[in-house]
Amino acid sequence: MFFRKKLKKYKDGDEKKLQADIEKEGGLEKNDFAAMVIAALTTIVPVCLLVLLGLCLLTMLLLNIL
Repeated sequence: MFFRKKLKKYKDGDEKKLQADIEKEGGLEKNDFAAMVIAALTTIVPVCLLVLLGLCLLTMLLLNIL
């Protein structure tokens, strides 16, 4: 696929370099992790609920419940 060309190859030192860069810039603040978790949940949960709703409606239509 076309987007795979844009991705960098992973090297062993990349993770350590990224952590060092984060620490050099001041590191993560106190509530950064909680903010990232909340942002992820507000992104993922509504999508999952819509998919579940769609599957329920499709099942109800196939079983002639609606």
